[in-house]
Amino acid sequence: MIPIALALVLASPAAERVATPREFVVEALADALQLDPTVARDVRYLSPSPWWNELEAAVVDYTINAAIATAGYIVPIERTAGGRLVRLDFARLVPELKARERVLAVFDSLAALDPYYHVPGVGAALLGPHLDQAAALKLLEVTGSSGGIYRADWFVVKALTTLDGGVYYSLRGIARTPAGGASAQVAFFSQFGLDEQLAKRLDGDQRVAILLSGVTGKPRRVDRYQGLVGRHNTGAVWITRDIRDGDLDVDQHPFYNLLAFDDAAREVIAEMPNGLHAFALFDDRGALIDSVPDDVARDHRVPAPFSARLQPAIGCVRCHGPTGGLIDAPNDVKRLLAGRLNVIDDEGDTSLDRDQAVARLVGLYSGDFRRRLDLGRADYAEAVARCTGGLEVAELSAGVALFYGREFYQLVTPRQAAAECGHLVAEDDLPALFEPYKRAGPVDFTIGALMLGQPVRRLDYQRVFADLVLELTDTRP
Repeated sequence: MIPIALALVLASPAAERVATPREFVVEALADALQLDPTVARDVRYLSPSPWWNELEAAVVDYTINAAIATAGYIVPIERTAGGRLVRLDFARLVPELKARERVLAVFDSLAALDPYYHVPGVGAALLGPHLDQAAALKLLEVTGSSGGIYRADWFVVKALTTLDGGVYYSLRGIARTPAGGASAQVAFFSQFGLDEQLAKRLDGDQRVAILLSGVTGKPRRVDRYQGLVGRHNTGAVWITRDIRDGDLDVDQHPFYNLLAFDDAAREVIAEMPNGLHAFALFDDRGALIDSVPDDVARDHRVPAPFSARLQPAIGCVRCHGPTGGLIDAPNDVKRLLAGRLNVIDDEGDTSLDRDQAVARLVGLYSGDFRRRLDLGRADYAEAVARCTGGLEVAELSAGVALFYGREFYQLVTPRQAAAECGHLVAEDDLPALFEPYKRAGPVDFTIGALMLGQPVRRLDYQRVFADLVLELTDTRP
């Protein structure tokens, strides 16, 4: 489906030239040159897609604050070049110098994958031949960058994923192998002022167990801890603990082991100081993982026939967005107790005698999360609204899903391809637009498919984007 904004633009039968990466590089350079040279070294840019609108702009602002910013507040995102470019001032986004250097290095590393301003798949940051080379090189010089500018929708996908070149963990500073020998999970918790073992000793944790999860179709345990970073929220840390489809032993069942059971994977949602959520996945040993094992859970919002891998942060945002950022977690243990069933027991933890175990279990499971979830949703909704200019959480989730769907599910039509290469044309004018390329000699199969009216995968289209821009705009050096 063509996005509405683009469909309206393409309705005009007259051919029209629109800006391409070549023009955006020149505009970014003009902006960078008017900055103080020391400021410009911390600046990078994002350019719009042809269907840019208020929702797209809001998703970009959210992504920057959710995946990059370490400041303890929602950082307003600057626009420049008449509002056409997003200016990323990393000195504001990441005030601490060492962290900023790390984030800038991650941002710049994406140049080796970027298809709109660089040549993807060559293993290095190679500028695309369709750019004004002098302007592009000067931009990199002024910003001290190998990736001074990316297209915003492409960057959002990379910033909010961990698979296929996604850099969410790296941008967010979630370490795979933390210093000091701690597990990745322990190190992640420490970023939010949480010591899980200390919290347990002080009875600072709360749990529910669910007989049948609406997400996994299996029993699940959900833990809630209180971190120390609450400023625009409570600082809560939520952990879901799940099992595999074939886990049948009582040791692997959260109801037979209410104190300690052998889970297979964990999803963690942590409230950040700016009010937004951070996401991470861990295995049963606390090692960081890029996606949930397929026999634990899948991303049910991925349409068939595409791979339904569940990865942060995109899968978490899409899954939790419709319910305000946090999914309901009913306490089935409490419900069973209300039915006068004697279910308080534990077969996995032998470190406590029965009286101690019962006391701990009653404290853990006698409550529920309803008030905590309502408060967490209200805090998150407020942060999202501040960040996006008033979007509701569900609207933001739908917007993020639109970006990801465009990258992986929606095919690029010939008219879309022409628009992204700088030409808004009517359907009947497409053959004339492609004719010079057809006469030039052997035709790349992706471009050949577009010439014949066949939509193509975006990943295939991105591979030939620079070449297609050159041919259609006659800007070959």
